[in-house]
Amino acid sequence: MDKFFKELRRRNVVRVAGVYAVAAWVLVQIGATLEESLQLPGWFDGLIVALLIIGLPVALIVAWAFELTPEGVVRTEDIPEGQSITGQTGRKLDYIIIAGIVLLGLIILFTDSKNVETDVTATSAISAPANEVSSMEPIGSSTSSPLAKSIAVLPFENRSPNPDDAFFAAGVHDDLLTHLSKIADMHVISRTSVTGFANTKRKIPDIGKELGVATVMEGAVQRAGSRVRINVQLIDVATDNHVWAEIYDRELSADNIFDIQSEITKAIASALNSVLSDADESQLQDRPTQNLAAYDAFVTGKLLSDRYLIGEDIINLSIAQFDRAIALDPNFGEAYAIKAYAEIAMHWYTAAEGDWLAAAEASLRRAKELAPDTVETYTGQGYIHYWGHLDYAQADAAFEKALEKSPNYIDAITGKAFAARRDGRIDEAVTLLEIGRRLDPLNPDVHTSIIETLSRLGRFNEAKIALDRARKIRPPIALDGTTVAMLWQAQGDAVRAWQTTESTEDIGSTVNQRYRVDYAIETRNPKNMRAALDAWPEHMRRPGNAPEVYELARARVMLALGETDAARSLLMEIQARINSADVPYPEGWQANAQYYPVLLPGLLGDLAGVRDAIAGLEANQRPDAWAQPDYFIEIARALIHSGETDEALDYVDRIVEQFGPHIYFRLSIDPAFDDARNHPRYLELKALAEAWTARQASTG
Repeated sequence: MDKFFKELRRRNVVRVAGVYAVAAWVLVQIGATLEESLQLPGWFDGLIVALLIIGLPVALIVAWAFELTPEGVVRTEDIPEGQSITGQTGRKLDYIIIAGIVLLGLIILFTDSKNVETDVTATSAISAPANEVSSMEPIGSSTSSPLAKSIAVLPFENRSPNPDDAFFAAGVHDDLLTHLSKIADMHVISRTSVTGFANTKRKIPDIGKELGVATVMEGAVQRAGSRVRINVQLIDVATDNHVWAEIYDRELSADNIFDIQSEITKAIASALNSVLSDADESQLQDRPTQNLAAYDAFVTGKLLSDRYLIGEDIINLSIAQFDRAIALDPNFGEAYAIKAYAEIAMHWYTAAEGDWLAAAEASLRRAKELAPDTVETYTGQGYIHYWGHLDYAQADAAFEKALEKSPNYIDAITGKAFAARRDGRIDEAVTLLEIGRRLDPLNPDVHTSIIETLSRLGRFNEAKIALDRARKIRPPIALDGTTVAMLWQAQGDAVRAWQTTESTEDIGSTVNQRYRVDYAIETRNPKNMRAALDAWPEHMRRPGNAPEVYELARARVMLALGETDAARSLLMEIQARINSADVPYPEGWQANAQYYPVLLPGLLGDLAGVRDAIAGLEANQRPDAWAQPDYFIEIARALIHSGETDEALDYVDRIVEQFGPHIYFRLSIDPAFDDARNHPRYLELKALAEAWTARQASTG
């Protein structure tokens, strides 16, 4: 045996093993770095380790069987006795091993010092007051440190044998987020931003960094017969260590589900050193329903609410689930509250037939009877004041009450932002949207709303930075191209606006189709105009409350193509249908109307009809600073078509007073303003816009 070990040493097998170990360690570090920087799959570094383990015996066999000589690699048995140079090779290997050990020691010392620093930073981040980070960060800045006392709860894995229980697992997850969002001393990332991490293989530190949080929770739900088991674990993002973990195994009942959620919430608050107020404790005791089937239907409807922008089919599915929950438990107040939100969303986002405002108000009345002091009821009330009555003061007050109950409730934060925008407090709206972005960093609607708002203000550079920030998110989020295109339209870049929306897939609402036609017309390219019309889905061409939206768009395209006679013939047909309707314009001058009453008479050059429509607006208009540019541009177009250019420019001046001369760039690509291009007042606006641009360039 001694002879064997002496031969191992003579042939440098032991030294080769040492060099192999040093080299393997270096390769593992490189693999881990590449996995993180290139976002490679989580198994990548494991594969490297496995290959290195397999390679070790191969390297040792080669070291035993062969020797490196000046003539190359030669079998050990073929080297004459006395000519072996293994001693020289061994000394070289010794130097390599010593250098590797020194390097390894230095790296370990450096890493330990960084870990101490990281642990201190992580501890301070977890224990710092949440309200220190609730203000807006500058547009374009990056989140260099996680939000204090912050958490992202990843979607819970469904471990039940029945795939249909996935909605139950998602509902438990959503309700836990609702519980956590009510704690004032904590920042909780909203559901929209964590949904994409379902069944993810990405590492917790990477996820935490992307979401800007100090901790991440993972969990799983198993529903079997009359029992439910929920596993949860809280992980520190900085160290990737478990902070807390628990398994809850209970009889399956609504009460037990709510109890588990309350217990988890309290455990998380304790782990993050968050203080639960008396109000927080009281809210954790709420039990909205005792009926498990009603709870199932409720969470199913609620989970669809993130997709309301897609169109009325999704909203109808959601409402049907709330109706089912209410049928199973007629005293389920939160179900009435979120049903009210769904119905007012139908009123605002779609042109679906029916009095959806009245339906929403009826649901809200019931919610206020059954659950008057809940975040869901206050939020529904806020949106009805906002979308239903354009009463921004009342909407603001309702959203404020919702945020007192749940400071992290994203629907109340964005609702408050949008109401502020309509009320003319647009800078405040940007601040609120930025706060919303911090709480919901992967929500595409928040990102596009920031871009849209900055564009309307003429803060184009900031809007571009916001767009770049959103586009750098990986995996990419689905930004609404028709809204992003407003940035380029506002700068007078018709081609880029069209290209942005041309690539948008699965546009699910009538308003998006209408915007695409607008952008196509502004390119003055017949191919683009026809493509926009052809892409408009058949089932969206005659919505109940805006039946002529597609035909009016078709007439506008005909006029842009110079097909004047065909356009006029079509417009007369549209006019006949509108005049014979019981309600000619069901949406009237609603800010979200698919077409305003001034459009048709304007396209016909009917000045009397244009003046009647304007009078209708002035008699019934609620203050709406955000919608005014759209109103006034449509009126100006109609007046120019009717030969009243000077009066049209009066309305343009009102936009300039409110937002600034940069509105010129949007008008410069609008064919409706071609007849005004040489008017002295239009040329004066052009000069003001150019001077404005020069000032913007000089100030950076």
